[in-house]
Amino acid sequence: MRLYATHHRELFAYVMALVGDEHQAEEVFQDTSVTLWKQFERFEPGPGSDFVRWAATVALNQVRNYRRVRGRDRHVFSESLVEQLAADRAALFEEDQSRREALATCLSKLRDVDRQLIERCYGEARSFKQIASDLGRPANTVYKALNRIRAALLECVEQTLGLGGDA
Repeated sequence: MRLYATHHRELFAYVMALVGDEHQAEEVFQDTSVTLWKQFERFEPGPGSDFVRWAATVALNQVRNYRRVRGRDRHVFSESLVEQLAADRAALFEEDQSRREALATCLSKLRDVDRQLIERCYGEARSFKQIASDLGRPANTVYKALNRIRAALLECVEQTLGLGGDA
C-alpha cells in the first residue's frame, strides 16, 4: 500500500500519457489499481526490484486491454504511438529513479537542522506559516533558508547526476 501511495500520481500520469483523455485515463487507472492490488503477490520487493516499472507494465497491459475493448474509436491512440509513449515514459522512470536516489544522497549530506526544515516543510500537512511560527522564526527568514537549501540540493543532485559541471 505504501508503494502504491508513493507512486500513484506518477502511475496516473503514465496512463494519462498513453491514453490521452483524462476520463478514459481515470477508467484505465482504476482498472490498473484493482489489478495491482490483486496481483501484488507477483511483485517481489527487495534490492533491485522496481515497483514503478512493474506497475507501469501492469498499466500498459490495462491500456492495451482498454484499446482492444474500444476497438476502432478514432479518439484512441494507434498501437505504435502507445508503444512509443510507453518506451519514452519508461526512460523517464529510469531518470526519475536516478534523481530520487541522488536526492536521497544529497539530503543525507545536509546539516541536521536543514534536513529537519525540509522534512517539516514537505512532510507535514501544515502550512508554511504554521511551521515558521512553531520554529519561532519570521516566515521570511524560514522562506529564505528553505530557498537556500533547495538551491544546494539542486546543485548537489545535478553534480551527482553529472549534469552541473564537475561530477
